[in-house]
Amino acid sequence: MTSDDNTFHNMQNCNFCKTVLMLIIVFYHAGMFWTGDWFTAIRPAQTSQPISIAVHWMGTFHVYAFTLISGYIYYYIRFQRGGYEEIGKFIINKTKRLVVPYIFIATLWVIPLSNIFFHLNCIQIVKSYTLGESPSQLWFLLMLFWVFIIAYPLSKYFRSNPISSASVVIGCWLLGIAGNAVLPNILQIFTALQFIPYFWIGFEIRRWQTESTTSKNMIFNPLIGAAELILNIIFFLLSEYNAFEGLIGTAIGISASFASRICGALMAFNFLMLLACRIQWHTRFFIALSNASYPIYLFHQQIIYFILWQLNGHLPPFILMLASFIIATITSWMISYACLLYTSDAADDKA
Repeated sequence: MTSDDNTFHNMQNCNFCKTVLMLIIVFYHAGMFWTGDWFTAIRPAQTSQPISIAVHWMGTFHVYAFTLISGYIYYYIRFQRGGYEEIGKFIINKTKRLVVPYIFIATLWVIPLSNIFFHLNCIQIVKSYTLGESPSQLWFLLMLFWVFIIAYPLSKYFRSNPISSASVVIGCWLLGIAGNAVLPNILQIFTALQFIPYFWIGFEIRRWQTESTTSKNMIFNPLIGAAELILNIIFFLLSEYNAFEGLIGTAIGISASFASRICGALMAFNFLMLLACRIQWHTRFFIALSNASYPIYLFHQQIIYFILWQLNGHLPPFILMLASFIIATITSWMISYACLLYTSDAADDKA
């Protein structure tokens, strides 16, 4: 396989990784109810410690791996394909891709449906959605937008100074933590700063693959993935069951959580890329699912609210979690398909 073929397959396989991660995020939200701090409009009729632990663990890698892959693809587009050359066009592109859907989905879907359960007042709507401090699942769109905006002017420095750029990345992470502790997290800017390290790691993985004289896919290795998984679990347990108190305990908890997420993001990317190379995933069904993955993410959470509202106490926790996942995925997929048909018809009418 030539270098160009290898690059093409890696970029194609990133679509597989992102689609699977999207499904994991939906599954994660389907189980978050049993942690006790998600969808607090009602309480779980039955507790489930295994589900609570499992979803907390899934939370150490899903969105972090997605952000890592974004950095990986960003390097390819900007420094291998020659894209993203003009910052103005870049900002417009990311605004259309992330901010415009945020505004429309928040206004037409998230706020009206969330209001059914949480009875939001004007102040809550302004703080949560207009200022973006807690906009349900849409926080990820704002976060990723700012990650791209912050990373763009730093990209050439990252590429030329891979070692010293680590201190810049850690500085962003610390600034995000400090800012979030003392100031409102308006438009998820402080969250974005905390996600810069994962984007940078993906960026550096792709840089290493293009510049290294050794195997281009050496990073995707089952033994390395197993080590990343073990470290992810160790740091996860340390962050969850931290016995220290006070400032030391806080520092240990934050550091262990950060290490767990880094190892988790690397582990997820590693194993998913290995899986993508070993299975035939280019089927019509999976391609259609991949194309709908972004709308599924946008719509799924409020559908889960309705399912939990209706079925809480009528099904065992794991069955309810599985039902929430399946119904939310299929329903949000159908909504995205209906929206696609509507926009296609509208385009035909204009033509």
